[in-house]
Order: sequence, then structure tokens, then C-alpha cells
Amino acid sequence: MHDPSAILPFIRPDLVDYRHVPVEVELASPRLRGMTACDLRDFCLGPGETGPLPNIHVGMTIDGPAAVAHVFDTIAAYEN
Repeated sequence: MHDPSAILPFIRPDLVDYRHVPVEVELASPRLRGMTACDLRDFCLGPGETGPLPNIHVGMTIDGPAAVAHVFDTIAAYEN
């Protein structure tokens, strides 16, 4: 259900759990160009050190049964 999953968080944000993480798109590597890299590591930086700042809310989990039920209910609500 890839297509419904793209719009479902806007309709039912309560079904998705997010994490605010640093995300970058690889542009230098010929083999990985366009790959999205999400840094999910939890680590402590030393004094004066800076790491990548979180810039995107990434959907980490979704309530699958509730999402499927919502999509099916929406489709069933359409009249022929």
C-alpha cells in the first residue's frame, strides 16, 4: 500500500510515529547519487563538538491494521 501510505499521514497523523533526525541526499558518489541518508544513531558529542542537526521528521512506525482499515473504509465509502 505504497500510494495510500504517502497521503495517510496527512489525513490520519495519529497513526504514524515520527523521529526528528538529520537527513541528507548523497550527491558526490556516482553509485549512491540520489540516495537518502537518515542518521538514526544516538551518540553523545564531546564539549564543543557539533554534529548534524535534525532537519526532517521521519515516519518510523505506523499502526498497520488501523491504516489498512482506514484505506478499506475510505474505498468502501465510494458509491458506484
